[in-house]
Amino acid sequence: MRELLLETKEILAEVDRVTGWPVEIIADSEQPHLARMTRARSGVPAHLLRLDPTVEAADYLVAYQCGFVIRLFKHEPDDRKEFAVEADKVRDVEQMLRRGGTTARLPDGAISQLAQQLFQGILIQLRSYPIGFRIDRWLYEAYPTLREQQGIAIDRQLQDNLSILKPEVKGFSPKRILDANAAMNASYAIFADRLYGRNQNAIPWRAAGYEKAGRKLLGLMEEIPPDPTYDEKLVDAWAQELELGGWYSWVKARP
Repeated sequence: MRELLLETKEILAEVDRVTGWPVEIIADSEQPHLARMTRARSGVPAHLLRLDPTVEAADYLVAYQCGFVIRLFKHEPDDRKEFAVEADKVRDVEQMLRRGGTTARLPDGAISQLAQQLFQGILIQLRSYPIGFRIDRWLYEAYPTLREQQGIAIDRQLQDNLSILKPEVKGFSPKRILDANAAMNASYAIFADRLYGRNQNAIPWRAAGYEKAGRKLLGLMEEIPPDPTYDEKLVDAWAQELELGGWYSWVKARP
């Protein structure tokens, strides 16, 4: 992996300063994500950031992942909370699939596997998007040298998000999951347009009828202060709007 930019190293140093632990970057092209951070914990005295070494936007991805850790540690130790999935609620998604037209005919094992995938996916999106928008705004404003890489990564995500609009994908997604996913994708497109002064990314979501829902989510962000101490409130507000409440909880972060 190539040498990271000075600005990226500054952000890595900020994680070390704020948390008391360094970030160890591990090249890993086998993981399903371009980048994934595991926070330091007992027996692991470093934050482990697994990164696909082939990606173009390595500096941005490192900085973005660090943003979540920095925001968490802006809380006082007793106030640090982690987003925890309520695993038993996956049954709600299984029931939706069994009531569906196409998916109702799938074998039980396939339904369970698809339910788990949809359940985990929508909650990861709920956890990452609203706080991630705060991080993206911070990086855009504070680290202009990262903007090119940031734009590359955002454009890739925008293209990936459009897959939910394909008929073959929509046919396997319960309406509640589909609508929540599409609303968040619409908010991402509108956010990206605002960040880069564009207007074309929202067009597919407007045509699909999700632009209003996306703007509503961004409106909630404007109503809630951007300070990290309000991150839980922000995620909860999105969850209520998207009817995803009760599928997760906030638990005290491990020391």
